[in-house]
Amino acid sequence: MTRDSRLLWLTAANAMVGYLITAAKPPTEWSYMEWLQFLSFALVFISGKLGTSPLEGAK
Repeated sequence: MTRDSRLLWLTAANAMVGYLITAAKPPTEWSYMEWLQFLSFALVFISGKLGTSPLEGAK
């Protein structure tokens, strides 16, 4: 498995669904602060995926 594999992206999708499950309301009813919390989660996740993966990239 490389950091570009589909299995890793499936894990990323699972993290997103997990975040949405814990949200009190659906995204269509989110307030400004709830959108900022979501944006913070997304940016930290993307940063972690791009910056700290110990796996090699696709050749």
